[in-house]
Amino acid sequence: MTVQREEARREVTRNFEVFREKLPKLLNRDKWALLHHAELIAIFDTYEDAGQATGRLYPDDVYSMQDITDQIVD
Repeated sequence: MTVQREEARREVTRNFEVFREKLPKLLNRDKWALLHHAELIAIFDTYEDAGQATGRLYPDDVYSMQDITDQIVD
């Protein structure tokens, strides 16, 4: 695994941990959370909207998008 891929994997893991911590406080069920560097960046109405934002904000593809539901899915 390349160093860049390993860094991206660690980033996604950190982002997921933050998402799990913040999930109980998120009242925006059925929306999408965008996370980057272990920070919740924004909440989007649709997967498509979140995906468009990531293309503009993170061309290196190091980010996480999580569906906000009542259950945690890795």
